[in-house]
Amino acid sequence: MDPSETSDEDVPNPSNFPRPCSSVYSDHFALQDLVYHVDDLMRDGQLDTIEELERENSILQEEVAQYQRTWDAILEMFDEAFDTALLLRCSLEECEEGISIAQADWLALWGVRDTTEVGNWI
Repeated sequence: MDPSETSDEDVPNPSNFPRPCSSVYSDHFALQDLVYHVDDLMRDGQLDTIEELERENSILQEEVAQYQRTWDAILEMFDEAFDTALLLRCSLEECEEGISIAQADWLALWGVRDTTEVGNWI
């Protein structure tokens, strides 16, 4: 026989060599392992997403708290400014009343009774 020719006896028959039964070679176990692996990856991804959302939520809560503190400070400043404006108004009214009394007393000292002729001269 020629060396380039092969006989049927020389070619191994694949049916004579059964495939080993392990997770690497078994379709059922490989699919099940793949499903478990995908589940693990999804769970890890979900946990990472949850951690990221919790981190962002914490940052947003701190920002909201800062805005609330700022708003409270603004309201307190507004309240103080309003109280100051009322105090200035009352002081101005007292000052005008004092000026009117002083003008009347000064004119009375000089014997002037009618203030319409003189006007505001102090």
